[in-house]
Amino acid sequence: MDDNSHLRRIIIKIQARLSDDDRKYLHFFFGDDIPRRIRDDPTLGGTLCAMESLFDRDIISGDDFTYLINAFEAIGCLDAVTILKDNSLVIKGREFGSAHGTHFDDSTHPYFTSSHYLNGILARDNHDSIESYQFYYSNSSDNQNMITSERHGKQTLSFKKDFQFDKNEKIQKVEGHYLNKTIVFSNGTNVTMPIITGLQFYTTNGHASPSYSGDEEGKMFEEEYENYTLWYVTGRSDEYIHQLQFYWYRTLDIN
Repeated sequence: MDDNSHLRRIIIKIQARLSDDDRKYLHFFFGDDIPRRIRDDPTLGGTLCAMESLFDRDIISGDDFTYLINAFEAIGCLDAVTILKDNSLVIKGREFGSAHGTHFDDSTHPYFTSSHYLNGILARDNHDSIESYQFYYSNSSDNQNMITSERHGKQTLSFKKDFQFDKNEKIQKVEGHYLNKTIVFSNGTNVTMPIITGLQFYTTNGHASPSYSGDEEGKMFEEEYENYTLWYVTGRSDEYIHQLQFYWYRTLDIN
C-alpha cells in the first residue's frame, strides 16, 4: 500500500501555498529530523530537500501523513492541513480506552504486509462479560496468506465467537463498549478503569459480525470514515483490553 508518489504530488501542490516565513517555521519544526544545512535553507529548493530527507529517513511516507499534518498544524498552515487530510490514504483513528496495559500493534506481525486487512475476529471470555481478542487478517493478493494476531487480553476460559467475513469483504464500521471494571492490584489497591469489550464489525456489503452483549451496562463507541475501510488494529492490553485504535485505508482513487 506504499505510494510515495501520491504524497510527492500533494507536497508539490502545497509548496505554492507556503510563504518564506512558513518555510522558516516549517524547517524549525523539523529540527534534527533534517540535516542542519537543509534546515538553514528556507527556499523552495531547501524545502523540497527537507521533504526528500524525511522520505529517506522513513519519517514520512505515502501511507501515513500524520507527521506532516502535525507540522503544518503547528505552524498554522491550515490550507496545507486540509489538503493532506482530504488526500490521506490512511487515517489513524481515535484512541478508545485508557493508557493502561502494554502496547500492541498487529502490523508488526512478522508476516503482515501492506496487502493484509482485518477480516475476522476470535473472542473468548472468563464468564465475566469481558473479552480477549485475536484478529484475522486476509491478504488481498494471496488467497493462502491469512495470518492471526497475537491474543490481546487473557480471557481464555470460555469460547465466545470465531468469525471471518468472505474473502475481499472489507469492514467499514466498528462498534464496541467500555465497561468500568474494578481491578485489584497485588498491593491491595483497587482501581476502576474502562475495559473494552463487545466489538462488532460491519462491512461494505451490509454484513455484520455476531454481536455480543454482556450482563453489565457499558458506554458504546463507534468509528467509521467515508470511503475508508479497516486496515489493522493497535492498542493496549494485559489481563484485559484497555485501549483499541483502528487504522483505516482509503478505498477510492484520489486525483
